[in-house]
Amino acid sequence: MDCSSGNAYLMAPTHGGVVFSVSRERVRGMDPGETGAALRVGCGVDADFSAVYRIMVQVRPSHEADIPVMERIERVCFASDRLARRQFHYLLTRGHALMLTALVDAQIQGYGLLLLRRNSRAARLYSLAIHPGSRRAGLGRMVLRALEKAARALGLTSIHLEVRADNTPAIAFYQGLGYRSFAVHLDYYADHQDACRMRKRLDTQ
Repeated sequence: MDCSSGNAYLMAPTHGGVVFSVSRERVRGMDPGETGAALRVGCGVDADFSAVYRIMVQVRPSHEADIPVMERIERVCFASDRLARRQFHYLLTRGHALMLTALVDAQIQGYGLLLLRRNSRAARLYSLAIHPGSRRAGLGRMVLRALEKAARALGLTSIHLEVRADNTPAIAFYQGLGYRSFAVHLDYYADHQDACRMRKRLDTQ
């Protein structure tokens, strides 16, 4: 989903967080040729293109109350190297981190986590998890772009990440958002898989 188009609203509350809400609505008699785009941004259309429903997608700062759902999403998305509930709690309450939650119709469907380092202008994308049932709707792209906006607001100049070297779709996703590979970390994951290290400059956007 292109966050710069349509009815998009960006706000910056305290602590460098962001709230990003997108709503889309199509009227009766829509052109059948629009259905692909409409479905990609979260509108449902009957087979005869005559009825629509409207959903609300929001990315906001994470809360402690989000943790149980985020932990369940973590278990669904990752076979290993998962964040535990106590780790989520630490990162939200005491860790030097920025975490955003993605909601569809007020239901949590994913999150993104940036780790920050004191006296550094670089951040690390530690985790980006979207429930499988909500993928291909642009949520991952929305969360990552919101994290980048929040990072810029904090004066950060780059984000780097590690992704499994055998996860071709994920690598392509990050490349599509401007991340570039710069190194390979051998034997990085618990199953001994290598990691592809990627980075994006924020001060050149």
